[in-house]
Amino acid sequence: MMNAYVSDYSHMFAEFLSELQHWSETGAEPKTGDQDLRYYLDQEEKRLEKRGISVKLNIKPFGDIIQVSKYTDALGIDLFNNARYSQSLHYQSVEKTVIYERNHQEIFRKKDDYVVHLTIIEPSLHEHASIA
Repeated sequence: MMNAYVSDYSHMFAEFLSELQHWSETGAEPKTGDQDLRYYLDQEEKRLEKRGISVKLNIKPFGDIIQVSKYTDALGIDLFNNARYSQSLHYQSVEKTVIYERNHQEIFRKKDDYVVHLTIIEPSLHEHASIA
């Protein structure tokens, strides 16, 4: 039954996770993230830099990417009622390992499971009434 709710956007999810991991290696901001994420990553980078610490992320997804909007549609719930844009919520479980280093020496490592949530916004497929 859950197969009906598997996301059609797995490529976007994989790209986002790859860009997030790449940020920890190069400092390049994820192109697929919003301004809130970019602001957070900038602040995190400054905070770590002040302490002479670098961070590396290792993110391993597991399980299906679930598209919440497919589930709510099946229940008859309209989460996003917007004629101009189509929005969909997606989530996937990931194992995230964070490694903190100072002077190329590991000082702390933490491994946890998380649920990553993405909201994908795209132009609606509906015809729009125009104002003439």
